[in-house]
Amino acid sequence: MGIRQYKVLTVTLASSATLTSFIDIGRSWRHVAMELPTMNTATAVYIHGSPTSGGTFTRFGEVLATAAANQFQDFAIATGTSGRILPIEPMCQFLKFETKTAVTHALTFSVICRD
Repeated sequence: MGIRQYKVLTVTLASSATLTSFIDIGRSWRHVAMELPTMNTATAVYIHGSPTSGGTFTRFGEVLATAAANQFQDFAIATGTSGRILPIEPMCQFLKFETKTAVTHALTFSVICRD
């Protein structure tokens, strides 16, 4: 078994903001997770992705398990979830994080990438 590569990146959401700047995970990774900080503001968190830094960032979505065909919803990390490491799909090289409501203090999100 060889040495596994990993990379940890961080991005900060400023106080009173709802959207971070983008982070570049650099390449395709087998596993990607986000570390959700402990939050003082009760809000849902959304992940945005883009294949290019200058591209359009769109929210990650998911198919509704109990819905009719072709119905989707935004992938949202529920209000009240904080202080966790959550796996995310490594779909895009560039990522942003959005909160549903403005936060009352700065938050630092970490993205952990591993082969």
